[in-house]
Amino acid sequence: GELLATVKFRANGRRPENMLLGSAYQGWFDSDSKGYPRVPYRVMRTDFPFFEGTGLAVGDDLADVVGYLWDSRDPAGNGKRLWSPASRIGELPASSVHVLFEGRPTSGDGAPGLAEAVYFKSQAGARVFNAGTMRWAWGLGRPGFENDRFRKFNENLLVSMLKP
Repeated sequence: GELLATVKFRANGRRPENMLLGSAYQGWFDSDSKGYPRVPYRVMRTDFPFFEGTGLAVGDDLADVVGYLWDSRDPAGNGKRLWSPASRIGELPASSVHVLFEGRPTSGDGAPGLAEAVYFKSQAGARVFNAGTMRWAWGLGRPGFENDRFRKFNENLLVSMLKP
């Protein structure tokens, strides 16, 4: 019954979202009052097939898609990744979660943030990609934010995920 109770999913560390998605909500900024802050996602690794034909290299900026909410692997910054022994699900080992992109937004209260787009394979064999940002789709078609390398990465990602 406790697992079915309607409460916040993080309540008592029982089902933290980063054990399902690889990362969890860390911060936000109010894009209405500040216009549209442009925060890029920087490439952290290119050794996955998603990067083929993109021309991207480690250190390149992919697109200004970070915000207005974002996720990171360790949102509290304490190394615990929201998991605790009270969790009713198994811990997702940090070493299995691969950071593909990271961004450095500033939150609405002025605190430095860390946005991370991650990929991993679950213990059950599922392939999981978490964009880690609410603005991911902006890179696919919002004027001034879209670009061909971003589109190619997304095409490769979808093709790869659809393979058996």
